Amino acid sequence: MPVTKDQVIEKLKLVSDPEVMDREGRPVDIWEMGLVYNIDFAAEDPSAVNIKMTLTSQGCPMGQMIQRDVLARVGQIPGVTKTNIEIVWQPQWNPTMLSAEAKARLGMDEA
Repeated sequence: MPVTKDQVIEKLKLVSDPEVMDREGRPVDIWEMGLVYNIDFAAEDPSAVNIKMTLTSQGCPMGQMIQRDVLARVGQIPGVTKTNIEIVWQPQWNPTMLSAEAKARLGMDEA
């Protein structure tokens, strides 16, 4: 059975930026933060997952740890043979990219 985008998203929801905590002290995952811009599969090898993502800043001290966690989590999906991560800086991440759920958890939905 081929790997699906939904399977990848479920694994990405297990990866968090340990520097971003909600009001209850729980980390917010990179999917809800809006750090993942694109997920696709290599045409020549559909078992290879390509992830285009960013970090909260170019100097993000947790960047390498987040990338390692993405590789490990996505690599757990049956059928995935390779995960390619491309870090991009355009568009630059900003808090408006947070999901509505993440904004609520962070108290950013209050006017």
